[in-house]
Formats: sequence, structure tokens, C-alpha cells
Amino acid sequence: MKATTLPIALALAFTAGYATPRAVPNEAPPAAPKSQDPPGQNPPDSKGQDPKGQNPNTTGGATGSPTVDPAMARARQMALTMPGRQHLQLGNQTGHWAVNIAVMRPGMPRQVTTASAVIRQILGGRFLWEQLNGQLGGKDYQARAISGFDPFQQTHFSIWMDNLSLIPHISSGDAKPGQMDLKGVRRDWEVPNGKPYRTETRIGEQARTMVRRVYEEEDGRETLVMEMTYKRNK
Repeated sequence: MKATTLPIALALAFTAGYATPRAVPNEAPPAAPKSQDPPGQNPPDSKGQDPKGQNPNTTGGATGSPTVDPAMARARQMALTMPGRQHLQLGNQTGHWAVNIAVMRPGMPRQVTTASAVIRQILGGRFLWEQLNGQLGGKDYQARAISGFDPFQQTHFSIWMDNLSLIPHISSGDAKPGQMDLKGVRRDWEVPNGKPYRTETRIGEQARTMVRRVYEEEDGRETLVMEMTYKRNK
């Protein structure tokens, strides 16, 4: 398969197609004498093109566009609108969670805090919505995330927003039962040119626990900068 990522800003806060019918091979038809041409029209050229650039040898109508089966078109459209197997798997994350957050910044001691999270499916099971609330340095911390599966691109995606920044964190990637790996690029005042990061999510047995880890990449090497451990309340 080709969601829910984590706020890099949280770590910083601690430091302050369709099938195409087969075309008839183009053959050069014998040019009719100009005296026999209908007024105002020219015969096809040696490539079988008519005066308007249309190829009369291509099936699908005067424009040369492939003929699309209406039933197939409707089926493909429905596949892009109705939740599927991947959306059901995302449903394992729904519930009320107690969250322990650990932040590891280079050259800084490990910082730990707690939060609570509610995760639910919205819009008929099409997307996953997370609300996380906690304390950071004695101040309220609020985060919201929306994630899902894009059947057209065949990829999972996540958008994370919080009250520490005006910049959303957008990532995408692959998932399979019990785990998910998404990649994105963090851009803010600290790294205006961007720094790649990866979020991995691992869901425990019977979805009673969930661990999310954020790795930042620099010079081709990944460093763990945050770990969030979720324990289900209900």
C-alpha cells in the first residue's frame, strides 16, 4: 500500500488511466486529384491526418480520443469516493488515549511530558481526526491532525497542526497492518531550506498501545528526536 505524523514544532518547544482501444495501422491513402476535392477541403496527408490535425484511423470519435466504457468510468469514480480496506485499518487508531511524550534534541537532556488524545473517524470513515491536548512548560499545548488514504495516488497522508506554529507538517508514505511510515520535510525559521523527517507508527496487540517516533535526517543519517507512547483509556 501506498496518517498520523508528529509535530516537529513540539520538539522545538522544549528548547524554546483507462484502456486504449487498438488503432488501425496508419496507411498512406492514394491522394485524390485536386480537381476532385470538395470545395474548401484537402485530402488526407501521407500520415493519415485530415486538415484539422485529426487522425481518422484512431477509434473513439472525430477528436481521436479513446472510447471510455461508461460503466468502467463509474466504477473507477466510485473507488475514489468510498472508504476501502486501508480506511478500515486506520480505524484501529480510534479511541481515547493517554500519551507520554519524550523529546530528544542534540545536546539537550531528554524532556518528558504527558497529554491526552482523542482519535475518531470523520466524514463517513473517509478520514481520521486526532485532537491532542497537554502541557508544555506550564502552558497549554493543542494539536490537531487529519490523515487518510488517497486511492488515486495510492498513498497514506497526514497533516499535523498545533498552537505553536502557523506552518502545518505534511507527510505521506506507506502502511500495512500494524505499522505506518510517512515522510515529510520540515520548514520553519530554524531550517528555511527544509529538513527531511520520517514518522513511524507501530500499533500493539489488539490496538491497546501505539508508539510513534519522529526521526530527522541530516547528512544522510537519521536521529530520533521524539517518541510518543499512546495507551488506550477506552
